[in-house]
Amino acid sequence: MEMIIKKISLILISFNIYSQSDSIKLNINLTNYSEKANLNFNERYYYTYNNFDSIKQIFNPKEFKYLISYDIDSFHIKSIPQFEIKTNAKICRRENFINYINFENDFESQYFNIYLKDRLIMNTRYLLKEKSDIVDFSLIEYDFNNPIMYGGIHGFLMKLMLERKFFVFMIKGFGDTYFIYEKNKIFAIYNPDSNGNYEKKEINEYVGKVIGKRELKKILNGYSISTTQINNSIKNMYYNKNYNVFLKIN
Repeated sequence: MEMIIKKISLILISFNIYSQSDSIKLNINLTNYSEKANLNFNERYYYTYNNFDSIKQIFNPKEFKYLISYDIDSFHIKSIPQFEIKTNAKICRRENFINYINFENDFESQYFNIYLKDRLIMNTRYLLKEKSDIVDFSLIEYDFNNPIMYGGIHGFLMKLMLERKFFVFMIKGFGDTYFIYEKNKIFAIYNPDSNGNYEKKEINEYVGKVIGKRELKKILNGYSISTTQINNSIKNMYYNKNYNVFLKIN
């Protein structure tokens, strides 16, 4: 069965970002991100189907449920782009941190959540078959009620399902943090709990108060950090939040 991807007009999301001294316009093509995610899901669905005899030797069908047990047209995919800090960025403390994010469209740099009606059943990143093993490329339903696998911050963050309400993206190196666009600003969402509560700060305030200079240097050097592992005594960066972000959909 072929996955039917609806042909819709190109949607460009433009951010006009104003700091004290400049204006930046960014275009994010959500349509192409979504189409790429759907194509990747489609490929992996049929890969799972065609290689089921081998895959079930690793994951017992009595213990794991495969997405091929559902009709392929019953799924809904929500894309979560992942961006990076610009190469060789030298952070100025009084600069708008958004200036340092590389928002160039890379449609393979993304995660996506898979929904069956209103139920989240899997979170995965975009994968290339030739660079993935049989386990990672297969589509197996997640048990988000499993306290061992999804009873921590990463699982709690996914279960918030923020991508159904906001434009959500990730930044490489900022582990277990989502960034959302809301009311002309970009906010960091972090430290969620099992009750659906979470902490939320404007992105510059988040970098200045929560991340801090030392951890930011680690990210710039290619490391990934978690907000639960940061020493509170060293978060002493100045932060600037005197700006607005304007969203326009064409």
